[in-house]
Amino acid sequence: MKRNNTRLKTLLLISFIFSNILIFTLTEINKKQRVDLAVSVGIKNLQTQFNIINTFLKKEANAIYHATQSNPQVQKILLQLKNADKAKKADLRASLLKVLNQEYEYMKLRGVLQYHFVTPDGITFLRFHKPEKYGDYLGAIRYSFTNTNKTHQPTIGFEQGKTTHAFRNTYPIFAKDGTYLCALDIGYGSEIIQEYLNETSQLHTHFLVHKSIFSTKAWDRKWSKLKYRQSIEHEEYMFALTNDHSKESLTRRNRFFTPSHKKMIHKNMNSGKSFGFYFLQDEKAVVAAFLPIKNIQKTKVVAYLVSYKPNSFIDATLFANKIARSVMALLLAMLFYFLYRNIIAGRKVKEFNLVLEEKVRKRTHQLRCQRTKAENAAKEAKRIAITDRLTGLFNRLKLDEALKNELQRCQRNGHPFAVVMLDIDFFKDVNDTHGHQVGDRVLTGVAGILQKQVRETDIVGRWGGEEFLIICPSTELQGALSVAEKLRTKIEAHTFPKVGTKTVSFGVTVWCQDDTIEGIIARADQALYRAKDKGRNRVESSCCPG
Repeated sequence: MKRNNTRLKTLLLISFIFSNILIFTLTEINKKQRVDLAVSVGIKNLQTQFNIINTFLKKEANAIYHATQSNPQVQKILLQLKNADKAKKADLRASLLKVLNQEYEYMKLRGVLQYHFVTPDGITFLRFHKPEKYGDYLGAIRYSFTNTNKTHQPTIGFEQGKTTHAFRNTYPIFAKDGTYLCALDIGYGSEIIQEYLNETSQLHTHFLVHKSIFSTKAWDRKWSKLKYRQSIEHEEYMFALTNDHSKESLTRRNRFFTPSHKKMIHKNMNSGKSFGFYFLQDEKAVVAAFLPIKNIQKTKVVAYLVSYKPNSFIDATLFANKIARSVMALLLAMLFYFLYRNIIAGRKVKEFNLVLEEKVRKRTHQLRCQRTKAENAAKEAKRIAITDRLTGLFNRLKLDEALKNELQRCQRNGHPFAVVMLDIDFFKDVNDTHGHQVGDRVLTGVAGILQKQVRETDIVGRWGGEEFLIICPSTELQGALSVAEKLRTKIEAHTFPKVGTKTVSFGVTVWCQDDTIEGIIARADQALYRAKDKGRNRVESSCCPG
């Protein structure tokens, strides 16, 4: 008895441990699903907010472009560029700066970083952000200018220049007569994206730029507030530091990244994917979302927009997960203790009942198995006896029985029934040309159409060879003809493997007063042969004699 109790305790302890493992696994799955959902929402939110801001800035740039394009003073100045010498270009540059400088000041208030005119040969005519620097060739550096000068179409996207990166909106400027004059770049720095996300969308963001797209001298822009620092996320990316960030805050956040976080960030950034995860900062969940930014040619990822946002949903999930595990562990402990006490108290009675129940169960199972086998055997024997082995339809035996039953019913109540006999046209040619296996597939195909198309009350079977018979209870001749015509068109429209299309001829008749099965079948057969004689693929009927 003591040994049995020890075994029981061991078993219950193992069960208790297993149950806790199961609960831990289920709660972990639930936690992961909820966390993944929160991270996914964070990524989508960053993407949506970026798309909204990017679309807004594009519309702003487009408005600036159209205002510039339609300015008659700008048109007048740019029309003189083509044949101007160096001194004349200097005068024109000064004139254009004077005309548009006030507008440029307003543009800067709306976040414009660059307002830049480049001649068709790729030479800078005027940079409003650095008007003293001009005359340099940008054809080998700026794809946006090269493409717009070549295609005379707008070129829009993220691009690195000589000293800075920007979201470029490069437009073609035309004279009123359609003459191409130059390319205009309206560029927004990444800091304006971060500013909008931080202020309007409440998304604290970083903008990371790959080191390969600019030289180290560009890491400090003297004419802009933006500075570059080594990013905490990836050693090959520089971080665009703005007034909303500090080097100390970055260093502090880096302490919360685990080695697995850093490995996952490195892997996904190398592959250019959008991704996200969460980490704990001061015991609070923060969702990090990474959005890839491709270059203006859309050929590779050259930057990442990264957001860090506290997530109360994940905090609540983690807390609820801990509470659920603790409560379930306590309830399980109480449950298993209760089980142990009851099992010990009723062990002898239970053992006796188990022995008795096992005997009853075995005997009941034996009887059920024997009965089931007998019933299944009887059903299968009955099914085989009345089923055509190839087509699965009723066989001749079943059809004879059905005809007999219908005849007796008609003789009792006088309600008619119809018989439809059909034969596959030129079926012998199928066997002779393609072989009996293909012929069998044609037979099964026709059988399938018949089973699908006939009414629930109709009885369909294989009469023999390529002949089929349909018994239509409570049906007049016209109704049976409609059934036959419907089947004829369905079969004619069907395509059989290797054979293609096949047609079927039909003979239709109905029960007559004082009729016999032989008479009904004979009339259906005669009608079928008339259909064959008249060209096949048709329905013929045979009425009552006299």
